[in-house]
Amino acid sequence: MPSFDTVLEPNLVEVKNAVENTAKEIATRFDFKGTSAAVELKDKEITMFGDADFQLVQVEDVLRNKLTKREVDVRFLDKGDVQKIGGDKVKQVIKIRNGIETEVSKKIQRLLKDSKIKVQAAIQGDSVRVTGAKRDDLHSRRLAIAFLHQKDTVQKLFSEIAPASKDRQGGYCRITKLGARMSDSAPMAIIEWVDRVAAGEEAPVEEVAATEAVEAPAPKKAAKKKAAEAVVEVAGE
Repeated sequence: MPSFDTVLEPNLVEVKNAVENTAKEIATRFDFKGTSAAVELKDKEITMFGDADFQLVQVEDVLRNKLTKREVDVRFLDKGDVQKIGGDKVKQVIKIRNGIETEVSKKIQRLLKDSKIKVQAAIQGDSVRVTGAKRDDLHSRRLAIAFLHQKDTVQKLFSEIAPASKDRQGGYCRITKLGARMSDSAPMAIIEWVDRVAAGEEAPVEEVAATEAVEAPAPKKAAKKKAAEAVVEVAGE
């Protein structure tokens, strides 16, 4: 039966790089010079230091900017309260959420059950596995149409794509990240089916058609050449 896992897994390597870049910028910025402004990463916690609350906000702005450039979703961050550490100095701890909490997992289970969709959700540690039956029946097609709103697309999904993936137990799609869009820096990606049997079979036909289209004008060129030779012969006579 097909299944997929609902997970919450931040890229900790990119988080580390973002924190290091934040620390470098803090060390070189004039407005942070001579202050206790700093940031450090330990395990799955980011700690920000400053002389006042407003300085923690400035450090956080730099950190979020670096995380965004590293394509790290800032929704992984769980910010704690500001704490005093002596004198006027303060600190704030940001926890990096990794894995779905039990209460959230139970909520996902409940939402799937209430949706009446014929799938089962099972909590597996810090993830939720959703499993459904492979069936091509009227109910399944109606659910697909209700989601896609395109009958032709649903027909292709059930008649072409589904049979090609019938032996696959999971991992039906491939996501290729393209980086940020030039206009607004929005993250771009290509989402495609892993099994592309139909597309692979049609490719040679398209190549042949393209070749024929290029070679088609050849008779016209030959006819023009013969006509030009005929004109030359007449002129010579």
